[in-house]
Amino acid sequence: MLTVAVLVNQLRVSDNRVLDTALAFNDPVLPIVCRCVSWYDQPWYGYTVRGPHQWAFWDACVADLANGLRQKGLTLTEYTTDWVGAIRTIYQTHRRIRVIFPEQIGGYEARGMQAVADYCRHHDIPFHTEWDWTLFDSMDMATLPRSFTPFRRRVEAKPHPWMPLLPRMTPPPHSKSRGETAAKAHLHAYIWESQAICHYKETRNQLMGRHFSSHLSAYLAHGCLSARQVYSEIQHFEASVTQTSGTYWLVFELLWREFFQWQYKKYADQWFTYGGIQAQPTAVPEVNDHHRQAWVMGRTADRLVNAAMNELRQTGWLSNRARQNAASYLIHDLNQDWRFGAAVFGHYLMDHDVANNGGNWMYIAGVGNSAHKRVFNVANQAERYDPTGAYRDRWAHDAT
Repeated sequence: MLTVAVLVNQLRVSDNRVLDTALAFNDPVLPIVCRCVSWYDQPWYGYTVRGPHQWAFWDACVADLANGLRQKGLTLTEYTTDWVGAIRTIYQTHRRIRVIFPEQIGGYEARGMQAVADYCRHHDIPFHTEWDWTLFDSMDMATLPRSFTPFRRRVEAKPHPWMPLLPRMTPPPHSKSRGETAAKAHLHAYIWESQAICHYKETRNQLMGRHFSSHLSAYLAHGCLSARQVYSEIQHFEASVTQTSGTYWLVFELLWREFFQWQYKKYADQWFTYGGIQAQPTAVPEVNDHHRQAWVMGRTADRLVNAAMNELRQTGWLSNRARQNAASYLIHDLNQDWRFGAAVFGHYLMDHDVANNGGNWMYIAGVGNSAHKRVFNVANQAERYDPTGAYRDRWAHDAT
């Protein structure tokens, strides 16, 4: 029997539960990926779900994954259809197959997974899912706190409740490529070589520069690294080198990621509503296309916001501080629907994650895990985080 391992956002060979489960059957394994263009090219608020930066990053990660699998004697097959189309093609050729599938977060993804499950059931194909997206293997959804602080305190009160630590990672040679190889090299450089993790708390709100941020988000979003791998590497560093506020704060941010994933699983039906998980009945603001396009194209009255949006469009990346200011400006200064902003970010960001992106936009709008609106005074923010104007000079002048 052929075991089909569907790799969605698990674009890595190591610590990959879908792949490990498939290999455990001791049958031939066919790892596959699907571009699912028909899904990701659908517009949401005028922007396709996956934009050019994400596609370019995904393609590079898949190429690296294919190389990593080849070293293990496996051949990665890429399909341009959705998952059902791929499974149908494989089944028509091989007949005797089983399917191992990662449980998904996201509307398109969840519907696609269900469609595969239905197809397999209809054709008596063994179908097995693996949850491979978070630090925790499970969560008591009935008692899941809506606010982050109670969630964090609950987690920190039970040291390492989710897994044993993984062995320390063996770093690959430095790579200019993307994908798992580059992710491991970057993680090693950030934690062990530069030890920049030690000052993460002090530098994380900067807007630009080398190693001011961990720059791990795109690798996590595409599954080039698992959250378990990042957490384990931090713990090894703390045990053998030093423990600082920076090492703690990077774990703190991993817990924010964790929090939003479980919040999405609980409130998926409300994730894309204007009232968010607070279910606020407030009327949707009137659409102002001029304000929206000025914001997207970096042509607003504020240079910090313009710089942020230009950097986002041109590079596919944006610091957390710049994201918060750009989001606040769209929602509270321009009085536009937060979901439009989430759609724009989802289109341009290389590190787009539906739970993190939506959760953070709702947080700023005051309809997410907190009913308190986060209104940023962008002029004061610019003085505080870009006092020399270097960031604005680098990006705000170019509004193409």
